Amino acid sequence: MGTKSVVMTCRVEEDLKRDFDKTCDALGLSSSTALTLFMKRVVAEEGIPFDITLRKDREEQMLKRLLSYKEKMEEMKEEN
Repeated sequence: MGTKSVVMTCRVEEDLKRDFDKTCDALGLSSSTALTLFMKRVVAEEGIPFDITLRKDREEQMLKRLLSYKEKMEEMKEEN
């Protein structure tokens, strides 16, 4: 028997959702898969899986991490 899925609803700014969906699409991920990946990493690391800082020069590092997370999500899919 598989794991039961549930629907989760949250409010975000329209522009943020559009940009998030666009970024996920460019990475080959659905927004649902990206959020699931984020949630799994939070649980696995028992915390937020990235630094929360005031520095704005972290875009390149964040993109590298997103690509790394995408690879990890693909590995998790292969394991299931």
